[in-house]
Amino acid sequence: MNKFYCYSPFIVRNITKNEVIPCCKAIRDEESNNLISVDEMKNKFKNNNIPLECVNCNVKLHMNKYNMKDVYEENIKRLEIQLGRACNATCRICFLSNEFDTITHMTLDKTLYTSIIEKHRNTIEFINLYGGETFLYEQEILDILSLLQKDTYIHLHTNGTIINKNIINELIKFEKLDLKISIDGTNETNHLTRNKCDINKILEFIDYFKSIDAFNKLRVNITISTLNVFNLNETISYIKSLGFSNENICLNFVTNYDIYFIGNLYPEEKLKLYNKIIKDKDLLEVIKDKDEFKLLLSLIKEPFWKISEMERNRRDVIRYKLTEEIKKFNIKFNIVENDISNLYKILDIKL
Repeated sequence: MNKFYCYSPFIVRNITKNEVIPCCKAIRDEESNNLISVDEMKNKFKNNNIPLECVNCNVKLHMNKYNMKDVYEENIKRLEIQLGRACNATCRICFLSNEFDTITHMTLDKTLYTSIIEKHRNTIEFINLYGGETFLYEQEILDILSLLQKDTYIHLHTNGTIINKNIINELIKFEKLDLKISIDGTNETNHLTRNKCDINKILEFIDYFKSIDAFNKLRVNITISTLNVFNLNETISYIKSLGFSNENICLNFVTNYDIYFIGNLYPEEKLKLYNKIIKDKDLLEVIKDKDEFKLLLSLIKEPFWKISEMERNRRDVIRYKLTEEIKKFNIKFNIVENDISNLYKILDIKL
């Protein structure tokens, strides 16, 4: 049997909840249910005893993508750091929303990341800083950036509601900066999806980057859910009107909540969605070449004509929960086009 190799235990470190783990997934030991340490993970690979999560990992990257010298000498190439879980918003689609309804602080152990960065400063190619809301962590970000080489690729995600000039001024010194802001729709839809994320504050954030001639450092991330999938064309048109090119619009999907996961739409709804997407030339122009487009189609391409009674009953429960959630939100939508507003009409929501 051939060994399955992953670079993660050897050249990646992920610091989360003040623990150092070998990859982006919090893989646990099957017997103890404790997080697998870096050394445990490496031993499992050496003994060809691969955790199930690794075999099913959607990244599926192998060691031979990298120089073997880097792997065996453990020259860290990628570093992922969770700055904390504090956030100034309570987004419905966030995996942290059920845990933290208000700003919650988690102190990051500075010695954990400084020791790794200082030791591997010359080989770290990529660093991902995530939260919570990253722009709440000014001192941590400034400390980390001060330790890195200026040719390091910096990836950072923000909800775009906080203009922290100290952070921004340091970030834009890095040529390889990938700073993503979250926009899930025009004002009403974005407000529905990302509670407390005022679109006007996001626009101020974008305008500030334009004012300092750093707009090219920004990209927009759309998180696709049952709350905005039928408005996807409207959302992308809106984002393009802000000056973003097709290449600077990114897609990802809610997978952690049944009520927001588009895979749980009824087949007849998926058929309408499928037809809507493939007939929209402007929408296809933006998304057809993105890897996420294949995933989008896979989520809506099921047998359109029939699902079991048990499955429909399961989705009925999910639909009821979604309807109740949106009713609680108590906002008004301007319905201007039947085709754009399919989802809300299907749900029979009175807003």
